[in-house]
Amino acid sequence: MNRFFSLLWILALTQIVVPQGIHAQEPKPLIFELNKKLGKGINLGNALGAPNEGAWG
Repeated sequence: MNRFFSLLWILALTQIVVPQGIHAQEPKPLIFELNKKLGKGINLGNALGAPNEGAWG
């Protein structure tokens, strides 16, 4: 029982000491804003494919 109260006391102290700002999250930017930052590029999706079916295992 004494161990339970000790654990409860430690938990209560950590809730007081830890600033509440840690738990706050910044708002996420819109996907369109991220897309503007990304810029232009090329798609290399199938550039590294095998020349023939099953050629690379």
